[in-house]
Amino acid sequence: LVIDRIAASGPAVPAIEVAGKDGDSVIAALTEGRNAYGWKYRIPYFYCEYSRRMAHSSYVRALEEVVDRYLDDRGQSVGRLLAERAWIPVVSRVRVRVLAPAYMEETLHTGFTVEEISRDVMFTGRMECTVVRDGVRVPVASGTILHGYAHTTGPRAGQLAVFDDEVRKALGAP
Repeated sequence: LVIDRIAASGPAVPAIEVAGKDGDSVIAALTEGRNAYGWKYRIPYFYCEYSRRMAHSSYVRALEEVVDRYLDDRGQSVGRLLAERAWIPVVSRVRVRVLAPAYMEETLHTGFTVEEISRDVMFTGRMECTVVRDGVRVPVASGTILHGYAHTTGPRAGQLAVFDDEVRKALGAP
């Protein structure tokens, strides 16, 4: 079922005026003053299903990718942690809420930040996605992820890995 408009289900999300045309001000607004990572890309056709609109599953993919980019940006890439520590990501919860449609070939601006570290074994992160239409930033989706790591080998295989100081610092812990 494809509908013209997403019905409101909560407080309205205001559009925000954008200065400049390059999108860097949008990324700055999504990341400023936080331990955050920003990324923008053109929405490809294969992220859209049955229409020009970006699919819900594509936002889940965007959330997984921005987490991967965030971790790599802080020296904690999935490949590095797997090779050096035998840690593999464990994602126990992902929630994505679509706020407004984003369309094929628009530029999606995505911001990600770690909000909380739980018991030194999991972190909760938040993603915010916006597009710019007619010089106005329009929030199109938000999401959260609960992310940690499990040991892949040895006597602790399958158990959650405990973050050390290096990982905690990369995630923004004091």
